[in-house]
Amino acid sequence: MEKKEFRHVTVRLSYNSPEHMKIMGILDDLNLAVHKSKNQFIIYRRIA
Repeated sequence: MEKKEFRHVTVRLSYNSPEHMKIMGILDDLNLAVHKSKNQFIIYRRIA
């Protein structure tokens, strides 16, 4: 069986949910000089 290198995941966030709005705010305020992309930030934050 071949080893998968990537996994595609879609996240749906709602403007009606305060928790989702907090997540959107964090993603919108990312320093792209530190994080190459929002996806990279999500992955590294989960692993750390």
